[in-house]
Amino acid sequence: MGTTIDVILINGSINEGDTVVMAGTEGPIVTPIRGLLMPQPMKELRVKNQYEHHKTVKAAQGVKIIAKDMEKALAGLPLYVAHDNDEKEYYKEEVAAVLKDTLESIKVQERGVFVQASTLGSLEALLEFLRTSEIPYAGISIGPVHKKDIMKASVMLEHDSQYAVILAFDVKVEREAQELADTLGVKIFTADIIYHLFDAFIKYRDELKRKRQEEFKHIAVFPCKLRVLPQFIFNSRDPIVMGVSVEAGFIKEGTPVCVPSKELLPLYYTCNAGFGFSKRGSSVGNDIRTRWGRREDSSDNLRDERRGTRVCPGPGGFWTHTLVSISHGPRKKPQVRLDKVIRHFHVQAFGGVGCNPNDIKGFKLRTQLS
Repeated sequence: MGTTIDVILINGSINEGDTVVMAGTEGPIVTPIRGLLMPQPMKELRVKNQYEHHKTVKAAQGVKIIAKDMEKALAGLPLYVAHDNDEKEYYKEEVAAVLKDTLESIKVQERGVFVQASTLGSLEALLEFLRTSEIPYAGISIGPVHKKDIMKASVMLEHDSQYAVILAFDVKVEREAQELADTLGVKIFTADIIYHLFDAFIKYRDELKRKRQEEFKHIAVFPCKLRVLPQFIFNSRDPIVMGVSVEAGFIKEGTPVCVPSKELLPLYYTCNAGFGFSKRGSSVGNDIRTRWGRREDSSDNLRDERRGTRVCPGPGGFWTHTLVSISHGPRKKPQVRLDKVIRHFHVQAFGGVGCNPNDIKGFKLRTQLS
């Protein structure tokens, strides 16, 4: 019997031998009907039974159609009966226009994943799930994954590699397309369940983010505010060894620090906490290789020194969980106070230390979903 399609005849009649026109994955399909099947009357559809063959079926009821090339048909779009060549050409243009208008009505973004599904209904369901999950999509298609789809997705490698991905829902991937994807670095995730597709992409994105953090962690400077513990100043000369309390932000080994109350007096050398990482509310020991007490004292606070350093390097941002609110001190003595953590914000410093967010030498705040 081969591949069949189930249709709902909403008006008119359809006969065995009629020519039908419908949308397909490779363009409009024009094919004659080989058979019309309907279930036996008063029989349970959930139990396997023999279908009855019909020469003619009238509206309105469901019918199973046997015809050629039905494996390429797209579900969810109209099917027409053409009685002559003129009608064939007209309906071919009609189904192509309906499919084009339907796909173009779906809004896509400049940067995002590429989505392919087997039917229009499953595509709309997957896009709605991605929208509620805040995953952007830049391209959509119906049917198997071809080489042309890989080329479209590879454009994201130049913008944001985490979106150089094709989410293929209930469709096949051609062998040449898979080989091209492996060569270009485009990831293809296939699944028959939407949630499995989503989980695979999230796992891949998190792994990519972790690799980027490892790649750029040696140049990343965390915003931080430190309060000196005067009773724990063990050595005031090179290297200074003192205890500090992390009042805001994060501190890690290798963080350059300065004294903001002394006109951003830099200590230039790195802070060595003796271990890898410390968060707000922690008390740690610092090893600063300079001299303490000439111009500063234990009442002065410390903060990270960002002169010429980007806080969030790498494509697509970096540390999305360590941002701050910025308050302005006196003009001659600018201060940056890290009051609280603000989610979904990045901060960057450009060439100098200042407090005017509109100044290119100061800080630039920008939002981005984590």
